[in-house]
Amino acid sequence: MATVIGATASVATTASTTIRPASGVQWQINSICVAAAASIVLTDGTNGVEFSSPTGAGAVEVNLQLSNDLYITVTNDDASTQVIGYTGFIIV
Repeated sequence: MATVIGATASVATTASTTIRPASGVQWQINSICVAAAASIVLTDGTNGVEFSSPTGAGAVEVNLQLSNDLYITVTNDDASTQVIGYTGFIIV
């Protein structure tokens, strides 16, 4: 049986939050929820690919496997602080 994970964070304007498992752990992320405009990037810390840039509140459905070396950053592109969250489960 898979262990469900998820979290929310209050993120200030132009700040970001990271969706990143600890070293040796792998996660499957299924959705990223934003309350306003945001930029969502898959990165290894050096190179990043913006794969979604919602302009308003909603859930971005994804199917991504993350490790400590390959993770997601979500940047608040709105003029106000917003809550950003995610859900998924532990693979390893």
